[in-house]
Amino acid sequence: MAIPPLSAPLPCPRCGSLDVVSFSDGSGKCRSCGNAFRGRGHLEAAGAAQAGLATPSLVEEGSASSRSTQILVGAMAGLGGLLLLVAVPLGVVLLSGLSGNTTETILAPLFRDTRAIGFCLLGLALSGVGAWGMYVAYQHAVGNIPFGGTLVAIGLVALVVSGLLVLLLGLYATLVGAAGGGLVLVAGALDLRIG
Repeated sequence: MAIPPLSAPLPCPRCGSLDVVSFSDGSGKCRSCGNAFRGRGHLEAAGAAQAGLATPSLVEEGSASSRSTQILVGAMAGLGGLLLLVAVPLGVVLLSGLSGNTTETILAPLFRDTRAIGFCLLGLALSGVGAWGMYVAYQHAVGNIPFGGTLVAIGLVALVVSGLLVLLLGLYATLVGAAGGGLVLVAGALDLRIG
């Protein structure tokens, strides 16, 4: 059985995107909105399988498992990014609650000398990395960023910044940031291992 060559992909009838997966029977699935649609003519599934062309059922099975992995990785990285975003205030509040001190007594030694500059810069950096992590986690969950390498980089940067806060300033409250960075790092490594 002769299989006709695939023509240019049909645009998605729902959103008009040309980013579609074309099947051997002329149907397609939009990568932007997820809409599956029928196009011109049909080929026998056996002929398509012999030619090595994708069939809708094979692509649906593969995309369902990869979609659940993307959502899991995105959720883990999003939680880690949120922890990074609020690491300094949450860590200081937790430390003050556990030690019975006020937040002022914990932060006062930092603001008596030039360590306040480092604290402010590193705290802002940790918050910025957290916001970046949340953005990348969202983009990863919706499928716009296919690889977890970016998440691994964010996790490593977060661990370094959290470590600097602990080593240079002795502020152990920022270990919440290390937990968030570790979560983002694990999510990225999981995605790289599975993907």
